[in-house]
Amino acid sequence: MQQHIITENATIIEALRRLNSLSGGVMTLAVTDSDRRMTGTLTDGDIRRGLLDGASLTDTVDTIMHRNFRAITPHNHTTDQITTIREFRRQGIRLIPRIDQNGRITDLIDTTRTRSQLPLTAIIMAGGKGERLRPATLTCPKPLLQVAGKPIIDYNTTLLRANGITDITVTVNYLAEQIEQHFSHENLGVKCIREPQPLGTIGAASLIPHRPGHHTLVMNSDLLTTISLEDMWLRHTSQQADITIAAIPYNLSVPYAI
Repeated sequence: MQQHIITENATIIEALRRLNSLSGGVMTLAVTDSDRRMTGTLTDGDIRRGLLDGASLTDTVDTIMHRNFRAITPHNHTTDQITTIREFRRQGIRLIPRIDQNGRITDLIDTTRTRSQLPLTAIIMAGGKGERLRPATLTCPKPLLQVAGKPIIDYNTTLLRANGITDITVTVNYLAEQIEQHFSHENLGVKCIREPQPLGTIGAASLIPHRPGHHTLVMNSDLLTTISLEDMWLRHTSQQADITIAAIPYNLSVPYAI
């Protein structure tokens, strides 16, 4: 986050150097005052326009920054924040600041990497034997089978992180040690919990403590899906639902009667 923050009294040439270091990513800077309150944003376009209007490279960035910036504030309800992020993303805004009640930056959301910030805990069910894929699953658990060079389960953790979901627990049983080893690196931030015995389709969810009033997403580890978790969450909350289930139509042709 810090690489995107610059102070008002920094010079334009300093800002150019900072923007150059961001090449390949989101090339936007958040500008703060001496009390670390956000006062504007700065892009190479702002600098170009400032120079054309007569600014010099030794002028401070507060003379050319964009002051009419938009941000997520504590006044936004959780659902409103998600809707706001969604709208900013549609408008092509690639760096969304989140500020506290004092106007200080608490987070910068890179919409090229993070689509949303859903307030969810996730449970990935990965305890099954994958019998329909034998012999491939005799020595490798189904979640670790590779599709296009990537374990199936990693498509799901990537999807979750892209929606701001970082509290992820994987429930394991069959060939559990392989999945535990896969997520053993601390930087992955994924916890594994073993079933004491096979607990059925969703039984392992009972092993994870749930906070009252909090929402939990439960998903299978072998999903390959393009579902919008953001759409699903907004639908869930707009309906004030207790449970929302995502499904697809599936036609089964039985040639020998019912």
